[in-house]
Amino acid sequence: MSLTPFLMFEGRAREAIDLYTSVVPRSSVDSVVYFPAEGEPEGEVTGEPAPQLVMMAGVSLDGQTVKINDTPITHGFTFTPSTSLYFQTDDPAEYETVLSGLGHDGSFLMPDNDEYGFAARFAWLNDRLGVSWQLALAPSV
Repeated sequence: MSLTPFLMFEGRAREAIDLYTSVVPRSSVDSVVYFPAEGEPEGEVTGEPAPQLVMMAGVSLDGQTVKINDTPITHGFTFTPSTSLYFQTDDPAEYETVLSGLGHDGSFLMPDNDEYGFAARFAWLNDRLGVSWQLALAPSV
């Protein structure tokens, strides 16, 4: 048994996969299956992705498996900051890379700061895709 975060997008799953695996350290794309184009069978795609919706993808973000897909159905809801992905590192360079990458075109709920008391630095943001992230630089011991 396992518990796996699942992120559902409306046509931007591939963009999310590319962003997250390029910004979060020790990340990889484990599998991507696209919805079939009209008249084609579904299947795993390697190499350049087709401009299709992602039926299901498995990515590893800093060792955490996350499932990502596109819904072909328009929903009346999207992501909420009350649920977020939490990334903590003790490496200031990693923290900066993730903060810069996820913060680009995003919005900050709690700006990058060292005054929160529970981390050397901390930021809470919604990335450009609407997914909420909490980023923490572990305090020096």
